[in-house]
Amino acid sequence: MHVLDIGGGFQESPTFHEIAAVIKEAINDYFPSSETSEDLKIMAEPGRFFAETAFTLVSNIIGKRVRGEKREYWIDDGIYGSFNLPAYDKSSMMVKPLLGGSEWMNKAKFCSTVFGPMCDSMDMVLAESQLPELHMNDVLVFYNMGAYTASAGTRFNGFDISSISTFLT
Repeated sequence: MHVLDIGGGFQESPTFHEIAAVIKEAINDYFPSSETSEDLKIMAEPGRFFAETAFTLVSNIIGKRVRGEKREYWIDDGIYGSFNLPAYDKSSMMVKPLLGGSEWMNKAKFCSTVFGPMCDSMDMVLAESQLPELHMNDVLVFYNMGAYTASAGTRFNGFDISSISTFLT
């Protein structure tokens, strides 16, 4: 064997260095230095590691329903757009409401589900997340949206991912 591809899916996280150490140890254990292993090329696919934290997505709340203590919100992007893979993949997507800094942290939280704009039960972005009471036109900020997001979007039901504005700062 001359090429070992250890794959991808590496996330920028506190555990990245632990994962790298385990990989390094395994390579040393299974491919110790010798004449036969000097030609071994090891490759990885670190796309997510580099891209995931590069983008933040901002989305508006376009609908709301209250069912007892549960809240359901609809936003203007969903799994057929920027959330195609993050909703189902092991991404490190994080969400915070944009409510004047960190004041939202002190508000009461409710079990909340966030849906995309489609009338499709599959278009669920977040299930049972703890969020404060939100209202129409409030903004949710989604972090770590640089990997497998807009590039995997579709034109399903007339929503065109390419029409969403991108702002670089």
